[in-house]
Amino acid sequence: MSACGAFDWSTGGPGEALALGDSLEAQADADDLEELIPMPTTNQAPVPPEPFAQHPRLAELVSALGFRRYPLFLAGLLYEAPSGPLSRATAVASRDGDLLAYDSGEVFEHAGRVPASRLFEDDDLAERSLVEALADLNQAFFAHEVAGWTKGRRSVNEVGIELLRHWFLPHESVPLAITGSEVLGVVPLEVTDALLDAFRRLAGRHERGHMVEHVMELLAAG
Repeated sequence: MSACGAFDWSTGGPGEALALGDSLEAQADADDLEELIPMPTTNQAPVPPEPFAQHPRLAELVSALGFRRYPLFLAGLLYEAPSGPLSRATAVASRDGDLLAYDSGEVFEHAGRVPASRLFEDDDLAERSLVEALADLNQAFFAHEVAGWTKGRRSVNEVGIELLRHWFLPHESVPLAITGSEVLGVVPLEVTDALLDAFRRLAGRHERGHMVEHVMELLAAG
């Protein structure tokens, strides 16, 4: 049997062939028209990036500790910059992992301390045991780092407000060493008049207005 004979003609006939020819001709006319009249282009404004760098591990720790009811936190970050020593930074972050502010850090001298976030890598811990272990390490963070920051004279909120005043930075300023750092622990900040006043003052700087608006939306949702 020839190749022509092997072809199955049952799926079409002369009418379908004519329709196919008309379709191809119409497509050719459409292509010619498109060349003569170019399609309009839409000049959409670029979508602005997130105002703050994201720290997913910090958000994971907040959720695991059952702290989602608090919108803002003071956190301790353990990181190692390229060719640098192991260092600890103090940060203000949201429950969703927005890094609002962090300081320049200092050398971390507590050898043997395990960051709370490191426990997420331990596959042998059951969920209940993980939560208990996270709570223990977070309590150690409060006893060591937070006690050192407050020195018995300042509140946690005062430490956070001072950070916001001096280190309220947009996302492009945050290096990967910080966003990928381990989290020693977190402690909630209270939404007080003093904290809100600090954000109002930050909003007065024209380049920070959209950042403060993002935080205010978070506080209103909380």
